[in-house]
Amino acid sequence: LLAGVPVLDAAWQSVYISAMAFTNTGFLPTSEGLAPYAGDVWFLSVVMLGVILGAIGFPVIYVLSRNLRRPRKWSLHVKLTIFSFGMLLLLGAAAYFVLEFSNPRTFGGLDPGQRILQSFFLSSMARSGGFSTIDISQLDGSSLLVTDMLMFIGGGSASTAGGIKVTTIAVLFLAAFA
Repeated sequence: LLAGVPVLDAAWQSVYISAMAFTNTGFLPTSEGLAPYAGDVWFLSVVMLGVILGAIGFPVIYVLSRNLRRPRKWSLHVKLTIFSFGMLLLLGAAAYFVLEFSNPRTFGGLDPGQRILQSFFLSSMARSGGFSTIDISQLDGSSLLVTDMLMFIGGGSASTAGGIKVTTIAVLFLAAFA
């Protein structure tokens, strides 16, 4: 509505985008994509939240809905999923922030707050969200490698995300460490 979209179109787009975010499909009802909202912190945060909820998996959502304030009742699967998912989100955002910091075609012209926001947005979407506010073809080669790794890992078990799943990579890491 703030961008001048008529009320019915805005209502339809909000339902459509929220469904696409939760299902990690990345389809949009508009030809310009998310470009009009590239600097909107609230909009991008809600889209990220929808993608993250869809990507952590239904078993994790179920346990959190019942025991959000009682982590002692969380299963090992839930703890492992949340920890691995969070670490990959943070490490991916840090990698994008460092690798794209001075790239004038992506983050180079943004202020520090927008660079952080776009780094987290790109990190959460690269896992399987599918949305983008920047031209992915303009990413540095090393950033594309980070994207490939995040896409390969994907989201949580029994989620709408693709990939080999965060619990699989966590178990492989823990087995190698042991």
